[in-house]
Parts: sequence; C-alpha cells; structure tokens
Amino acid sequence: MEEQLTVGELLEATEGLSNDAEVTFGSSRYSKRPLRFYRFKRRGEDLLQIELNEMDGDDWEDESELDSRITVGELREHLQAWKPSDRITFGSTASDAIPLYSTNPAAVFSLNLDQSA
Repeated sequence: MEEQLTVGELLEATEGLSNDAEVTFGSSRYSKRPLRFYRFKRRGEDLLQIELNEMDGDDWEDESELDSRITVGELREHLQAWKPSDRITFGSTASDAIPLYSTNPAAVFSLNLDQSA
C-alpha cells in the first residue's frame, strides 16, 4: 500500500539543505535505469504528481541523469503553491510500468566524480 507523502513532510525533509543541493530520484527497481525529473503536474485539487522519466540506453549518449536534476530550491519554490496537507504522488514513464511509492525521504551525501582520459 502506498504511503502518503504530504507537501509539508517533503518540505520538512529538506530543512537544513542548501537551495543549490540537487535532487535525485534513484533508479527503476527492475530495469535499473536512472529516473530523472520531468515535471510537476496537478492531478486533483489536493494531489501533486511529480513525474519522472526513465532514461533509456539512447539517452545516456547525449546526457546523464546529473544533467536533469532539479535543485532543492526549485522543489521548494514549486511546493509553496500547495498546502502542507496536500498529497504528493510520483509517476513515471518507466517501461516496467511498476508504480512508484514514496518512502521516507532523506538527504543523501553524494560525490559526483568525473573520469578524464
């Protein structure tokens, strides 16, 4: 069963993070392809859907998941238009068509390493 994530809970989870911090959505559980931010979409009076795209093999040649990340500041800015009690759901174009459910959001420390020839 889906755990309901609210706008207030997501804002609370980002407290203390820099507006410049990047947001990543991980990868598809089954295909292991990265999920990248696509858009915010209103799906009801009190339901915000954060839509994600699954990167396919062709996308990887032109850009990486890093290129499509939104920042915490952009996320906060969009969430300001919603009430703290409004619900958030996630959707994806993932080819495995498995629903996405939110679990406890957490900040993750990430080192983005570049390999030069």
